[in-house]
Amino acid sequence: MSPPSSASADNPSGWVKYRRVMSFIGCALVVAGALNLGLRVYRGLSCSSWPATWGQIEWVNDGTVFRVRKDGSKVFAGDSLVRYRYSVDGHEFVGNRVDFADENIDSYTIPPATLATIARLHPIGAKTEVFYDPDAPERSVLHPGYPIGTILVESAVMAVVMALVFLGLVVSFRRRTSPQDEDLRDVA
Repeated sequence: MSPPSSASADNPSGWVKYRRVMSFIGCALVVAGALNLGLRVYRGLSCSSWPATWGQIEWVNDGTVFRVRKDGSKVFAGDSLVRYRYSVDGHEFVGNRVDFADENIDSYTIPPATLATIARLHPIGAKTEVFYDPDAPERSVLHPGYPIGTILVESAVMAVVMALVFLGLVVSFRRRTSPQDEDLRDVA
């Protein structure tokens, strides 16, 4: 005869099912994040071999394009840090990517010092070297490569998140025994 319990190994309780489902969702999010990071790093590193052309800076965010949050912090509210015009084989294009670390630029806070550095490096009207994808010339970047500091920080954050999700999986799938189960094993 089995001990009175609402959940057995074959029929886990609702709470256990919830934890398992949440663990799988966590795993899916970690995998999606790792793929996103890997894709951005791959794109950043592959653009190092792209050909270059000359372009001209049309607009630079000088720190005035912000949205103020309720807590008083400033959040970048534009869709780009710079805008530049360049031509490839007689076709004109407009680009706005500084490097591949700024793909999700509107989703995090940009320090004013970063904006000042970009404005100093790329003043409005200045000629600048633009690297473009030969297969899709509309895709361009001013600084090829992917910043090593960004790779290290994002990889460290990803490792911590992976460790937490793995710990959640271990805890979720560990077989739980009640005190009654222990007593029954001792009798048998």
